[in-house]
Amino acid sequence: MSGLSDVVLETIKSPEEIIEGDEVERIAIKKLNKKHIVVIYREVNDRDGFVITSFITSEIDRVRKDRKILWKNN
Repeated sequence: MSGLSDVVLETIKSPEEIIEGDEVERIAIKKLNKKHIVVIYREVNDRDGFVITSFITSEIDRVRKDRKILWKNN
């Protein structure tokens, strides 16, 4: 995701939705042109956290499958 660090941070800051990860991770999703950017991150506390990985996909339903929606922008 070289060159897209601003997009990654914006996805965490203003996602379209957040779904649960495998353990304590969160998955932030945001539409990016005809695809979606997916950012998997972990919050350490209210003010700190870190990105585990990020990627762009056209198969967003595979990411969402069997995962609980924690927050969604209406």
